[in-house]
Amino acid sequence: MWILIKGTIRKVWLFRVIFQYAKYYLGRYLMKKSFKNVYLYKSHLNIKTIEKFQSEVSFFGYYNLSPTNRKNNMLFTQTASKEKNGTKKESLKIMLIKDFGKPVIHLTNSRAWNWQQACMLQWFMESDDKIIFNNYSEKEDSYFSEILNVESKESKKLCMPVYAVANNGKFALTLNFERLAKIRPDYGYFSKESFETKSLENDGIWRIDITRNKSDLIISLKELIKFKPDATMKNAEHWVNHIDIAPNGLRFMFLHRWQREGKRYMRLLTANCDGSNLHYVTGNVMVSHNCWGHNNEIISFCQTVSGKNRYVRFKDLSEDFDVIREPMLTKDGHPSISPDGQWMLTDDYPDNSRFSHLYLYNLINSKCYVLGKFHQPLKYNGEYRIDLHPKWSVDGTKIFFDSGHNGLRKMYVIDITRFLHYEKEETANY
Repeated sequence: MWILIKGTIRKVWLFRVIFQYAKYYLGRYLMKKSFKNVYLYKSHLNIKTIEKFQSEVSFFGYYNLSPTNRKNNMLFTQTASKEKNGTKKESLKIMLIKDFGKPVIHLTNSRAWNWQQACMLQWFMESDDKIIFNNYSEKEDSYFSEILNVESKESKKLCMPVYAVANNGKFALTLNFERLAKIRPDYGYFSKESFETKSLENDGIWRIDITRNKSDLIISLKELIKFKPDATMKNAEHWVNHIDIAPNGLRFMFLHRWQREGKRYMRLLTANCDGSNLHYVTGNVMVSHNCWGHNNEIISFCQTVSGKNRYVRFKDLSEDFDVIREPMLTKDGHPSISPDGQWMLTDDYPDNSRFSHLYLYNLINSKCYVLGKFHQPLKYNGEYRIDLHPKWSVDGTKIFFDSGHNGLRKMYVIDITRFLHYEKEETANY
């Protein structure tokens, strides 16, 4: 009987997938018949690609890192690969553009990357000359991180790959990318032939002392299972993801996730940066992407007490929260806060017409703006998908995002200086 039920479920699922694809192609066909030009994106702002190489793809990585520094220099990555796990075959080129001009400089390569987060490339500390990124040593068959001076080309190799780096550059936090490769391949690395599976006691979150080049496990998966345990955690597969350090470097947040019998659970936790003073923020049904507002404020897309999925502002180490009730912001996205703390930038996943939207929400007067909508071809799906992953320039005047609306994965930039000028007076009078 159960076999018949499972077979019926599979057939229903397959029918829904076929129907969705058929609806999409029929809709695009009818649009082409009705209009001479089917638009690939819509925006009232000027959208520019950051480079012109048509044969290679370009992108930066995750949403909580800025590609720029105070000198207006910009980082991005480039590769010829179009494979789901391109890191198996191709290195990722790390590129630099100085003061948004030419030429484009090829700095070095990385063999520890994925399509969602690249190689965790970022400017190191507040330095205008140093970058940090993850890499792989074929000789040692191990992943590591590297600090590179883009001017002198001097480099320092760290003992582990990084996930999040403190603003003061004294330490970083990281996790087991091999466990991610096995359980959550969107965010794992695939240069190794086999994945190392550590025990729950010896896996979790590490703190890397960058000065001493030494790492210590500060929170194990076993400890997480014991902290406010839930019945669904028993006999489940556990991992951590999405570590983010508060601006002042005192605390960090992360997702503790587990799956059991095909069902996935998750919760958002915070802790001191030495692993102490764990605090439960929200979960276990749905919590997705998060960002720090101020040092003790977290914005999270999660399920609210009413059962709806919304962006929620939490106060760390308390039970205080406030739901953002903007009707346009009801879908999961990748939020980040502007350098002046006034704006939340976010996006959403492709809708039934395969358009992703870019949003700017004013945290002071609660006004929301759609900056644009961008078509993502069907070939970009699963681990190979393109999320917009919007991020700020360090001066808050530009927004960067990835998109495939022109048929190729590219990194784009929007200058919002004039937009901010028009909105400044209205916000000031609020």
